[in-house]
Amino acid sequence: MQVSSFFRLVSLVVVGATMFAATAVAQVTTGSLSGTVVDPSGAVVSDATVTLINQGSGAKQQATTSSSGAFRFTFLSVGRYDLEITKPGFRSLKSSGIAVDANIEHTLGSLKMDVGQTTESVEVSSAAPLVESAQAQVSTAITGEALQTFSGVAENEGADFIALTLPGVASAYEGCSTVRVPAPVS
Repeated sequence: MQVSSFFRLVSLVVVGATMFAATAVAQVTTGSLSGTVVDPSGAVVSDATVTLINQGSGAKQQATTSSSGAFRFTFLSVGRYDLEITKPGFRSLKSSGIAVDANIEHTLGSLKMDVGQTTESVEVSSAAPLVESAQAQVSTAITGEALQTFSGVAENEGADFIALTLPGVASAYEGCSTVRVPAPVS
């Protein structure tokens, strides 16, 4: 009888560890940023230096555009970034306040560099959020402040109720349990 109890205990521990590992792997905390550099005629600009600076930490990353003018930064921490693109014979292009969110591929599209002296630069400020064209998904980042001020969390009613306040989330009942399903996107 003791062998049977021991086997059950070991089985439960293995199943529990497997479930915990599966949920831990699913957490994504980084995003990515990509774009294409073109000249005024729309032709791609290869071998341009693209510098990305995290506004919060000051961390700097560099990439060189490919033969198709493309660049891509992956595994970026969530936050706001400044972007600068330089190439001899072109005015440098600067863009600030680019938001990077977790598990989102931000595509900047075509970025136009003007022909000119290397001492001249063009600055672009990011006023409106970028339109996500690389993926068809709806996501929302919940800040720590929102978690602290949401009334349901303080009363230990469960953080899952926060999901019901997000756009595209609806609640449906099946038997005695609540199931949350995304609302149809039109």
